[in-house]
Amino acid sequence: MTSPFKSNSNDLQVQWFDAIVRQVVERLKDMGGKPELAIGSGGDEASAVTSADEIHLGDAVITMESLRGLKIADKKIVVSATAVVTPAVKDELRERNATLDRRLKLESPSENVAAELSCFAQGNLNRLDPLLMGLGLKIIDANSVGWDALRQSVAGAVETAGGAILVALEPYVAACELNRTDCLRAGYAATSTAMSKLAQQLKPNVMVIDARRYTHATLREALDQLKRIHALSPKAGGLKS
Repeated sequence: MTSPFKSNSNDLQVQWFDAIVRQVVERLKDMGGKPELAIGSGGDEASAVTSADEIHLGDAVITMESLRGLKIADKKIVVSATAVVTPAVKDELRERNATLDRRLKLESPSENVAAELSCFAQGNLNRLDPLLMGLGLKIIDANSVGWDALRQSVAGAVETAGGAILVALEPYVAACELNRTDCLRAGYAATSTAMSKLAQQLKPNVMVIDARRYTHATLREALDQLKRIHALSPKAGGLKS
């Protein structure tokens, strides 16, 4: 029996992915659920907000159905930083000269500026309990986020509060990845003493902490250093390189 998929491994993966997504959508419909809340249903019920230059899609998984009925040519397609975008959608955007823009959905600023400081965490999130530590941090799960999306998310957090923290599984790699974005200046130091020196010399707007070695004291020190370096206030803008 001839396989319905092409021999090319990349084509196989693309078609497998789209087939699985279609099956999930159909199963949700059979269960009487509302697939548009989790997976784009397209058409009039698609969770899309359009403007002259942008189309905002709020789905967790962006499929070809998500684009059905939308005029995407030459527009910016804005999705969540953690949204899954199928390869078929990416190809369609390229063909129609549309660009994909991943953004972190920011919460409304509160009066307590410190509470708006984001801590992106890779590894065991159970170790992070800012309330027990008395720290005003917003913990964001970064385990399943790719580097491109993470860079944009961190940049958004820095734009809002002036700084951010990343608890990374590979801190040196993480610092290098974040520094590929112009508005970010990330620094990593293994100890509190080294962190203090790093803060004075580099003046980072993102402090990177080793997820396998950090302590609550290290997290507190990173937050304190950011507060000393920058005026952590909404739209502080961080550092421009």
